[in-house]
Amino acid sequence: MKGFKFLLALGALCGMLFMAGCGEKKADEVAVAFMEALYDKGDAKKALDYIYIDKELTDEEKQMLDGKFTMLAASTKEQADKLGGVKSIKATKIDITEGEPKTARVMLEVTFKDDTVKSDHASLRYTKDGWKVVFK
Repeated sequence: MKGFKFLLALGALCGMLFMAGCGEKKADEVAVAFMEALYDKGDAKKALDYIYIDKELTDEEKQMLDGKFTMLAASTKEQADKLGGVKSIKATKIDITEGEPKTARVMLEVTFKDDTVKSDHASLRYTKDGWKVVFK
């Protein structure tokens, strides 16, 4: 019986550690996912999921933001398509600044299928919902 209790406790501990590792995305993962939504998919709605919004928006402001991101996603996707599409997007450097608020700057490298490489960056802010891209 002692062996069973030990195995049960060990299993519970492993489960807790596994779940802790499955938490929120890191700053560089959010930056890459945001850029993939724009460059690779042209998905404005997905890109908006990663945006930091510091206040409650009115319906009019939400419509304006949706419109801006729809245009941005379309033009970014169009640029990528002219270069053959996206081959890869990777974070090359991450600078995290501790403090209130906690922020990050992620340098990215976008490689297109015609082997063109473009450098880009994303500024992020840590919120109660995890890392969010600060869009200015």
